[in-house]
Amino acid sequence: ERASPTRLETYAKCPYRYFADKILKLKETGQDLGAMQKGSILHYVLQRYFDPHRKVNSKEPLEKFIALEIEEGLKLYPMTWAEPYQEALDRRELFEMLLDFLRYETERLQNSSFKPAHVEYSFGDVEKGEASSLKITGDAGEIELKGRVDRIDTDPEKKFAVVVDYKRSYAFK
Repeated sequence: ERASPTRLETYAKCPYRYFADKILKLKETGQDLGAMQKGSILHYVLQRYFDPHRKVNSKEPLEKFIALEIEEGLKLYPMTWAEPYQEALDRRELFEMLLDFLRYETERLQNSSFKPAHVEYSFGDVEKGEASSLKITGDAGEIELKGRVDRIDTDPEKKFAVVVDYKRSYAFK
């Protein structure tokens, strides 16, 4: 059986929600498209920032990088607002979330031997050129994991790795 870690997490949290969403394909009527767009923009900016192939401009302030990348993210994931103040609030929310998180994460990485090695790393579909799936075998059988990882940090020898999964939270400070 093939599954993504997110599907397994959904099932573990609430089997009924998994059944309704993944099997019956029911969708929430009140799903906030704006929140989904903001999440895509946040992921885009974080991918750009942590890309190990990015040429870092040490003279460019973090604030300028974030502002420019939010603009690029909005081009890729356009949002619409009923009122101009809503746009200003959303832009400010994105900016502040990214600034807080990137300051925290940059400091954490400076004090760690682990560094970003991969961003938006897909696995499980070898035909598409992705890495092979992760197979876990137990007494009840085997499960094959596929999906995409937000970021993988590795130690200098690339013997150990930390998988980073971004989750949006208002509680993060």
